[in-house]
Amino acid sequence: VYRGQPKEYDAKSPLGSFMVTYDYYYAKEIGDDTKYKLPKSLKIIDIFDHSTWRPLIDEFTGIANNKDDYYDTYVAGFTPNKEIISFLKSKGYEGLKNDDDVLVFDKKNITIRNR
Repeated sequence: VYRGQPKEYDAKSPLGSFMVTYDYYYAKEIGDDTKYKLPKSLKIIDIFDHSTWRPLIDEFTGIANNKDDYYDTYVAGFTPNKEIISFLKSKGYEGLKNDDDVLVFDKKNITIRNR
C-alpha cells in the first residue's frame, strides 16, 4: 500500500490513525508515494461489507436498521472520527477499509517497505 494522506494530517488524524491506499497514483497525486507493508493479519473492516458493517453501525448508533441516513452517513459520506475509531477498536478492529483506502488505527501496525 502507499501513503494516502499528506503528512500534515498526522497531527490532527483521529487518535493517531494513519491513512494508506492501494492506489499508487492517488497517493502520488497527494504528494507522498512511500510504500508501506500492510500485514494481512490486521483485522480490518470494510465499510462496503454491509453484512458486517451495518450491524456495527446499528450498535454504535443504538438504532437498529436506521434506513434514514445509514448509506449517506456511514458509507458514501463516511468520515471516521475518534468515537467510531474507539468503538471499532473495542470490537477488536485494527483498521477500516473504504474502497482503495485503509485507515490503520495504530501507525505501529504498518512498516515502510523497501523499494
